[in-house]
Amino acid sequence: MLLPVLLLIATNQADTVALTERICANCTITLERVAVLGDNDGPGALTYGTVLAVDARRRFLLAHRGAPGMFSVYGPNGRFLRTVGRSGSGPGEYTRVWNMSSSARGILVYDDLSRRSTVLDLDFNVVATRSAQERPESVIFRNDGSAILSAVVPTTDAIGFTLHEISPKGERVRSFAAPPLPYREDMRDLFVRVLNAGSDSDTYWVAHRREYAFERCAFGSEECRVFLRAANWFSAPSARDFARRNMAEDPPSPSLVGVCQDPDDDRYAWAVLIVSDPRWRTAIKPVNATEYEIVDPDRYYDSIIERIDLRTHEVVSSTRVDGRLYKFVAPGVLSRYTEDPAGIPRLEVLRLRAGHTR
Repeated sequence: MLLPVLLLIATNQADTVALTERICANCTITLERVAVLGDNDGPGALTYGTVLAVDARRRFLLAHRGAPGMFSVYGPNGRFLRTVGRSGSGPGEYTRVWNMSSSARGILVYDDLSRRSTVLDLDFNVVATRSAQERPESVIFRNDGSAILSAVVPTTDAIGFTLHEISPKGERVRSFAAPPLPYREDMRDLFVRVLNAGSDSDTYWVAHRREYAFERCAFGSEECRVFLRAANWFSAPSARDFARRNMAEDPPSPSLVGVCQDPDDDRYAWAVLIVSDPRWRTAIKPVNATEYEIVDPDRYYDSIIERIDLRTHEVVSSTRVDGRLYKFVAPGVLSRYTEDPAGIPRLEVLRLRAGHTR
């Protein structure tokens, strides 16, 4: 049974736009490498599972599971600079850094195991430490100290709402944007949104992870403009995807990585999606009688990048690339996990560029 989540969400919105496709024949999309993060060994080396943010000084802030009480700082060129924090429960200490975001004035760090948030200044001094029920999947930290979160908050007054507003004092002042379905933990992905800041300080973008649907919202308002894209390569989620998906028989489910405005021309937006590679069956191997593992992510996933004209509501260019692009770490800037020839993990930082062929 298909879950008609997208249509139900759209009917609750007064301002809904259906995107059409008018591909420009000579338009191009390229990925330009900005930096490569990860040393061969030592504190600048990477382990699996990373959280990446960019601060106001263009430094890359990276937390990974191999060093749960701290995060690493890399310069704009990718060179490792230092670590921040240590394991513990005191100010400036973390049990596990779950998510981070930065504003022009500071850095917001969420520790999900300790249920705390920490505000740092740009020199990494602790400004405030607060208790937090939220474990944000995505967060926008604003210059005034407030924030918007995408999070599943396990309280009776908030569970099922997809977005949450945090005051400059760290208090959750409202929860909003509830999908029409009752919350179920086994379908958590339907409630997760990916947030990106808009081209001005008053707006932000909300991407629906399991639908090709996204919204442009204004801070302080619950009314958003909804954009919907019907694409035959991005199918609606089904109950099977969440209840009994078989990795040997079912391709990886498509997902929307994120949406942001093009920093070079804010008349356009970028959308990045993950879909299955046609070779996905050859990219897995059995671990035991019932479990499989991915042995080649580039043969298991593909990423699709699309450029959208916000004036005409048309998809004007689209390209497909090998592998999985992870997230927007800044407007028009993405991250991608890779390995060097020796198998040492790296994190590539890539900038999207639009162009034309002659």
